[in-house]
Amino acid sequence: MDKKQLITSEITIYEYAFVAKKHKENPQDIQKYLQFLSKFTKQSKNSYLRTLEIMAQKDFYRHSFDAFHIAFAQYYQCQKFITFDQGFKKLQDITDMEIVIL
Repeated sequence: MDKKQLITSEITIYEYAFVAKKHKENPQDIQKYLQFLSKFTKQSKNSYLRTLEIMAQKDFYRHSFDAFHIAFAQYYQCQKFITFDQGFKKLQDITDMEIVIL
């Protein structure tokens, strides 16, 4: 995979739609951005077992989507994980991937 290639999972797409609607974004704009983000979407079928492992290792059951996002990024051998979510600081110790919190 190209070092500078953007990838995202289906769950990220769903989370975007939820947050955008919660913030009263225009439905046509939401759909436009969903179509754009879909160009970068990869399948997450092989992240399941690693997600369960992270949840058990970190007692992260309340943060199962965060565990999934890290497992997904690890599966695709991402070198950098970019997020606004401060909670990902708690997962830095289980990966060599750089976690950047904006």
